[in-house]
Amino acid sequence: KSTGSAEGSRHGRLMFDIGAHIGQSASYFLGHGFKVVAVEANPEACKRIRESFCAFLDSGQLVLEEKAVWREHGRKIDFYVNEEDSEWSSVFQAVGGRFDTECRVFSVETCTMFSLYETYGCPQYIKVDIEGGDEMCLQQLKDLRPPEILSFECNSLSWVGMAQELGYDAFKLVPQSSFLAEGVEWSHRVWHSGPEGDEALNVDGDKSWCSREELEEQIRDRFVVHSSTGVDEFLRSARPFMQHDFAVLQAVFPIESKDEQEWYDIYCTMKRNRRKEGRWERESEKEGEREGRERQRQRR
Repeated sequence: KSTGSAEGSRHGRLMFDIGAHIGQSASYFLGHGFKVVAVEANPEACKRIRESFCAFLDSGQLVLEEKAVWREHGRKIDFYVNEEDSEWSSVFQAVGGRFDTECRVFSVETCTMFSLYETYGCPQYIKVDIEGGDEMCLQQLKDLRPPEILSFECNSLSWVGMAQELGYDAFKLVPQSSFLAEGVEWSHRVWHSGPEGDEALNVDGDKSWCSREELEEQIRDRFVVHSSTGVDEFLRSARPFMQHDFAVLQAVFPIESKDEQEWYDIYCTMKRNRRKEGRWERESEKEGEREGRERQRQRR
């Protein structure tokens, strides 16, 4: 695996905001001292970031990558910007134009997680919100050093398994509807992704982490599960129709929230399945010591 190096020390911890939209989440993390690499494919949203965050861009605390994360670096692909809600925009036409809404098509350049790591180093936190494309980020992290904290949209049960394969063993299902971005002017209301990792409140309203099994149980309680596949495969299948408050519409994602006014992100970290005073405790230092002793033993 390519480990990368921890960058951003001049400005604090490094964060990748994959699917930055107009910078509403980046704003929160910039305010908490992070260096932020904002990745956004929507040209209009990128224009707003450049207008709103001039000082951060000039100082280098914020870097804007006007690209879409894709399977290959340096290609040109179509990106579908939804006219009704630009946060629905996606590299997938069925997602960008969901529920028979109108979307415009832009040709955008692509990047990969590898190219981001190669340029900026290994981040402490990666937030992913790219409307179905989150799966590509998870796949590409298999060949990289995963960040301490990873969050992505809860749109597929299969993504939980992918996160566990990366080494994550503690999770939170975090409701998003309360994170309205105040003071942000846009054509519609926008939400930020909420606080990082340990500070995020789970569905029970506390900060505790849970196991994969507990997470999946929470998801099944709150979601209609159409399929156990990823989004890409689901979009190529005969998708079912679902009754909404206002119409019967074709499903967009393999799982969909039962509450149309609530949506969720999944937070992941590596806690090594050990608790102290009711909280998970990291054991990376002890593991490093054990590995060091084992190497010394083998040299003898």
